[in-house]
Amino acid sequence: MLLGALGHHPYDYYRLLRWIVCGVAAFAAFRASERNKNGGWVWVLAFVALLFNPIIPVHLERETWAFIDVGVAVLLLISIVAVDLPPAMKGPLKAIVRGLLLVFLALWFWYYMLGNPLDELALIRSGKTVAGLVIDTWEDAWDDDRGRTHWVNGASYKYTLPNGREFTQRTQDEPRRLKEEFRNLKQPYPIEVEYLPDKPAVSRRKGDGCQNVLEWLWQKALLGSLLPALFVSPGIAVLLKAVRDLKNFREDALLNQYWERLKGQRTPKELAKVNVAL
Repeated sequence: MLLGALGHHPYDYYRLLRWIVCGVAAFAAFRASERNKNGGWVWVLAFVALLFNPIIPVHLERETWAFIDVGVAVLLLISIVAVDLPPAMKGPLKAIVRGLLLVFLALWFWYYMLGNPLDELALIRSGKTVAGLVIDTWEDAWDDDRGRTHWVNGASYKYTLPNGREFTQRTQDEPRRLKEEFRNLKQPYPIEVEYLPDKPAVSRRKGDGCQNVLEWLWQKALLGSLLPALFVSPGIAVLLKAVRDLKNFREDALLNQYWERLKGQRTPKELAKVNVAL
């Protein structure tokens, strides 16, 4: 259900999801607390239960919930086996959790900073244009160690659809000074806004971002993929090491099983020869 929540469903689906996830997480936290050796899992699962509690619901953006749903789905799957793991497997499993957390946080940070590139592609292909107004602007500056000044700016704008629905959005921060007409804004400045007919909250000022599919493929699909790859590389490295540790644990376990079977079939002298060979 958590992965299914990434799609579009009636509100009752998400209400039921809260009850189920909260109940499962609370039961898992109780089960972990009974063993008195999984304190970390108790707190993590209790936090998940509180996050999804249906009594006092937590309200977040849909895009934020998408990342949380995927992360919690993976976390609950891991917790199923984590509570009863043998001590030798706890280290690799903790590393897997840390790796997944690093990957999750890296992707969330990348998404938060750059937005959804697929939304921009949809605006290029099927965006509609409507009149809008820039209602607020801001810019900031700082000097680096070499004395160079760096600027960043942003703006808020609003627009009204033909059906009368009104939206107010904020541009992504841009690493440059504001255009002259937007500095010291004393009254709303008229602009054109592009929006998606099926998702009218997704919009941008006309002229911002990529203007055609080829430009989008170069900037977002090719160059843009380097940034998330750089962000997730530490988490991937932790995951790969954990997988190697699990593989070594499995090989050791199989070797121990083979040794135990030999004990019942060979004489001490024969066992000594086998031990030297191993």
